[in-house]
Amino acid sequence: MVIDNINFSIKPIIILLVSIITLIIPNTGHTDTSTGNSAEFDKICFLASQKPAVRILNCDLLLKSGSVSGGKLGAVYYTIGNLYFRQNQLNQAVRVYSAAIDNSPDQIWPYMARGVVLLRQEKFTDAIEDFSDVIRIDEKFQVAFKNRGFAYTELGEFGLAIKDLANAVKLDPRDPDSHVYLGIAYRGISNPEMALKSFSTAIALIPNFGLSPQLISALLQRGDLFRQSDRFELALKDFTQILVADPSNTNALYRRANAYEANDQIDEATSDLTQLVQLDPRFANALIALGRLHFNRDENDLAIQYYTQAIELFPGDAEPYYLRGMAKGSENQFVSAYSDYKQASEMEPNNKNYKESMDNLQIFKDNEDSATLRVFKVIWRMFGD
Repeated sequence: MVIDNINFSIKPIIILLVSIITLIIPNTGHTDTSTGNSAEFDKICFLASQKPAVRILNCDLLLKSGSVSGGKLGAVYYTIGNLYFRQNQLNQAVRVYSAAIDNSPDQIWPYMARGVVLLRQEKFTDAIEDFSDVIRIDEKFQVAFKNRGFAYTELGEFGLAIKDLANAVKLDPRDPDSHVYLGIAYRGISNPEMALKSFSTAIALIPNFGLSPQLISALLQRGDLFRQSDRFELALKDFTQILVADPSNTNALYRRANAYEANDQIDEATSDLTQLVQLDPRFANALIALGRLHFNRDENDLAIQYYTQAIELFPGDAEPYYLRGMAKGSENQFVSAYSDYKQASEMEPNNKNYKESMDNLQIFKDNEDSATLRVFKVIWRMFGD
């Protein structure tokens, strides 16, 4: 299948992790010292009203003054790490959080903060180590279980993820994010009923005024499960709830179109997909789906048009070539159809459908006007591909 900008799993949730943890700056006070301007550096380093760049400069000057040590030294490094994090300078943040950990190895927040940055960088194994250190220090730290469970899910370690996320739910039953992640992990082990239960719990916990990212994720995930179990009306309800608040949500439009099509509501599916490609002309799976719908209606010119657009976007994908070949064959364009089948077969040589379709048209490659081909056209119109 074409790889495009839709994701049916958990990537959108990584965005939420930044807001899950408030990176708390310890209330350390100021250094009692007469060395140079260290007291002033100290004041500005921890002054939230100052610009981050100014604070980083003063924190660095405070470190260079040699007037801080021990736990206070770790707090300064931690503060600098937070400032780099807020400026999205993630490598710098990891470096400075590591210094904070070296100076304050028994403090939770530097591990927690570095773990979140590592999640942002998709370094899930390293993030797991940091959250494990947090749990070692405080075995009831709910967010550490939640974030480690998320990282395990991203690595496909669904059993470990379920164990951590069940602990997170136990520690804070009213945290909707933990229920969302738990539902995703249950989907990973093909347990749709437990996944549905988790997503439904999350949706019930999230205030329904405006659509938060958490609510969108839970509705999309639950809607997918309803669609996959042929409960189309429930799936449509979840996707429509998103689209009422955000008509331009392309993920919800694509999913609702799939549900409409599966429920034989073809006009509605076509309408959603048409709106989607107007919003995002690079949404290749939507182009392919539109091509398929038009092909099924014998509107082959439109089908060919949409398949061609998908090919132009992702010329390395075999499926749209194969599908375009089918549409061309239905229009008696057998030589051109053969070319598309051949392209698809060369790109995916182990696909039997592509190979068989190409072989069926092999004899017509150079004989488009032959009597044999005219007979084949009659057969094609009668029985199709």
